[in-house]
Amino acid sequence: MMKRFIYKQKIKNVPQISNRAKRVLLTVSIVLTTLSVFAREEEYGFSWGVKCGMNYNSILTESKIIDNEKDGSSAKWGYVGGAFADYRFTRCFFLSCDVLYSCKGFGINAFNTMGVDVPAQTYKLSYLDIPILANFYVYKGLVLKVGLQPSSLLWAKLKLDGVNGSKSIKDQVTHFDCSVPLGIAYNLNCGIVLDVRYSLNTRGVLKKWDNVWNNHSTVSIALGYRFK
Repeated sequence: MMKRFIYKQKIKNVPQISNRAKRVLLTVSIVLTTLSVFAREEEYGFSWGVKCGMNYNSILTESKIIDNEKDGSSAKWGYVGGAFADYRFTRCFFLSCDVLYSCKGFGINAFNTMGVDVPAQTYKLSYLDIPILANFYVYKGLVLKVGLQPSSLLWAKLKLDGVNGSKSIKDQVTHFDCSVPLGIAYNLNCGIVLDVRYSLNTRGVLKKWDNVWNNHSTVSIALGYRFK
């Protein structure tokens, strides 16, 4: 009898959960369940965002690649920015398409041709880039990218060192090109996206050049935000 009394006494001493605490726990459980459902839904389907960053652009020429000689060119920085949209098919794969305003360019050192000194030149070019990429999740938010990037020339200008102003050279530049971008990105849970890409154009930039092959070689670093 004594043992039975002690056991009942222990049961009576167990703290009871109030109705208010029960309501709080129920509310928290509902919120967590809802968030987990939304998180699973966001893994698939359509999303979009914006991005901006910088291009580090140079040109690859026959002299530099085949003959391993300096061609007098130098790389330049330029702005890149725009919007992107993607559709996630599975946990590991999605397709994306960007619409980007992309500033590219390069420099040519001063040189002498036929006894005439030519000052250093800076080529400033802007394009509408539309990369279409296959994206593969390899580890959590880490993504590998590969695809094609059609590019359309918007404007092109040439600046000579020591000369005020610049002149349009749009007729001297290839108007349409397509490059092969390779990239790596990291998607944070808060929606921030860090994207690094390398692309090599398939056609020469300038129509008339001593090197027939003078293709854009571009490294892009961009920071974006995905709204969904």
